[in-house]
Amino acid sequence: MPGPFIFFDLDNTLVDHSLAEKNALYKTYKTVFGEDTGFEPFRLAYHAINLKLWDAYSRSEVSKEEVKFGRFDRSVGQLTRDKVVIDRFTAAYYENYIREWQPVAGADKVLEYVKKADYRLGILSNGFTELQYLKIKNLGWESFFEVVVLSEEAGVQKPDPGIFRYAEQRTGLPSGDHLYIGDSFETDVLGSHAAGWKTVFFDYSGKSGHSDPALAVVQGHDRLLEAFPRILTLTGV
Repeated sequence: MPGPFIFFDLDNTLVDHSLAEKNALYKTYKTVFGEDTGFEPFRLAYHAINLKLWDAYSRSEVSKEEVKFGRFDRSVGQLTRDKVVIDRFTAAYYENYIREWQPVAGADKVLEYVKKADYRLGILSNGFTELQYLKIKNLGWESFFEVVVLSEEAGVQKPDPGIFRYAEQRTGLPSGDHLYIGDSFETDVLGSHAAGWKTVFFDYSGKSGHSDPALAVVQGHDRLLEAFPRILTLTGV
């Protein structure tokens, strides 16, 4: 098969996680509390708590369960001490989050393009195993990916080089024969580059000024589709 083995990040590269999360939080908040007054301060508090817990999780300081459930215990817990309400919010959020999954605009076209061109494709993500596999399945993408590498299974998270080494074991290829496309400059671009991979920065927010060491910076999948021939030439594989 031609060219590099192409790995995609999942959240905010292929799946619009931020939009799904925002919509799920709003719908859950309004359902549980009966109104949306105070939602924005809650959302900001939730994000701050979630970020701190994920950071601690990446250093193995807290468990997966603490991230998955503790973020609601702490954020919703600022609004009520009623554990029944907190648990109801948590369960409803995950139900709403799953319903809100949709591709980042144009992601399906990109996957169809690279698959039709006979490139080998994979997913490499830090997300929770059960949710990430379900996203791939629910969006009908299982046939696209030959390899799925998730941090829980690899035992280490991006940007640690270990997760990229784990992926290389799965593909059987040297580091230089891999291309990684992701939306986080620090985690995806710098992490994969440090592991010896070629990398493309998918600028989900459209506000980043970063470029090096990425082969390209693209804002949206239409731009990625246009840039693919040049990117694949630059890989030198």
